Amino acid sequence: SFGPRGVPSGYYTVDELNEIADSLSVNFPDICTLHPLGVATGFNQLYALKISDNSSSDENEAEVMFDGGIHGDEIGGPENMIRFARDLCLQYGTDPQITDLVNNREIWIYYCVNPYGRDNMTRYNANGVDINRDGGYMWNGEGNSPAAFSQPETKAYRNFLTDNQFAIHCSYHSGTEFISFPWSYREDPTHDHAIHDFLASLYASSSGYDDIPYGQGFTGMYAINGSTKDFGYGALGSISWSVEISVSK
Repeated sequence: SFGPRGVPSGYYTVDELNEIADSLSVNFPDICTLHPLGVATGFNQLYALKISDNSSSDENEAEVMFDGGIHGDEIGGPENMIRFARDLCLQYGTDPQITDLVNNREIWIYYCVNPYGRDNMTRYNANGVDINRDGGYMWNGEGNSPAAFSQPETKAYRNFLTDNQFAIHCSYHSGTEFISFPWSYREDPTHDHAIHDFLASLYASSSGYDDIPYGQGFTGMYAINGSTKDFGYGALGSISWSVEISVSK
């Protein structure tokens, strides 16, 4: 929909996203650290920002994770993630709510999960695989995935989730507006369906959207296997969901 390959005017390129992330870690070292997560297809380095009052330490605080750009042509995620990180750093110490969150949470922002897709305006990585079908929980070969966790991006993603203890894991997409929680691979609800539904209703009511819908991914959107949210919840017990933030990608 954007015509020739290339980042649309007004949006950050992957290099610019990385430059901003690096700048935040340099200028706010007490609360912001930059962490390499591995190398993606196309020889792209993967990074996440950790924002907390003692960012270089692993404190006994709730860990929350936000990611964006697992589908490279869904440009809303990375753009919002890096702006969110910048707001947290710039407003720490002046905005009471942000200051409280940074002081009492370990906030991780994985701002560009699929840099090759982002640079080339494609859903897929450099191997033509849909990363959000390559996860190992109820994998079945969708999205050109040859095996569970077959791609460097999904290996890095899996390691990132398993190396931490995320209470909430929120993955940002665009292309519609919907809050989608597990399961996506089956119609039956999870044992924690009531909790998922309650938290999604709070997100919806406080988000600023007008009546953003929410529900189980399988029934509210469409069935998929190998998704990050099913892995995050099914394998690790995180409250994992996908938030579709804009009808326009």
